[in-house]
Amino acid sequence: MCKHTARGEKTRLVPPSKVQKSLDKGLTLGECANPTNGRVLCKNKQGKRVNVLVRDSKVQQALDKGFYTLGACEAH
Repeated sequence: MCKHTARGEKTRLVPPSKVQKSLDKGLTLGECANPTNGRVLCKNKQGKRVNVLVRDSKVQQALDKGFYTLGACEAH
């Protein structure tokens, strides 16, 4: 979800059970277009796919490891 702050936009990972509460607090659905705190990547972890927030400076390093892909994991 995307949160607008005085310092810019920040992407936050929110569990499905807290989405409505976050919307009520002013967050918007989806990743921010220009987040200041990193990018959402999908990580394969022990047969499960999980969303992780990775700092911009570490994105390429994470992708090179091969366990990560750009963008959020597809909902199942």
